[in-house]
Amino acid sequence: AGSWLLEMATTYPLTRFTGIDISPIQPGYIKPKNAEFIEANVLERLPFDNDTFDFVFQRLLFAGIPGNEWHSVITELVRVLKPGDTHICYKLQRYLEQQKQLQNVHFEIKKHYDGEDAEKLCRLAAGNYATFLETMKPKLMSIIDVPSDEYDDLVKNMKNEIIELHSFNPQ
Repeated sequence: AGSWLLEMATTYPLTRFTGIDISPIQPGYIKPKNAEFIEANVLERLPFDNDTFDFVFQRLLFAGIPGNEWHSVITELVRVLKPGDTHICYKLQRYLEQQKQLQNVHFEIKKHYDGEDAEKLCRLAAGNYATFLETMKPKLMSIIDVPSDEYDDLVKNMKNEIIELHSFNPQ
């Protein structure tokens, strides 16, 4: 969520934002003073006291968290969230409902745009997904058997094909 965090920190300069990622590589094209990144693993205890944050946002962990570990992940995210505040999880409605650790779980599906707006969204989505795959490169390179430059080409071609074919966003 590095790009999202930087965008939010830029939009809301009076709010402090803390990003947590297992990867030390984060977007560096902008770095607002109210944004920081901490290298940590959500499968382990996060380096924060209980009830630290007013807002917790999580997305794109699906590739790095085994299905049987989601209970621990949600428990840890709820632990650092102040009671009564907001926790946004991307595509985790089922886990949130099963765990019953949060109240007022709300699920919303947004319709995708058509026409010119769809082209803009498609380019943004493709860029976001390519950035995600670039961030996951060290982990994925340990799993798949392709050279580093071939991996980079695959990501570049995937991004171009999503845009050219108006493909769906796999996030």
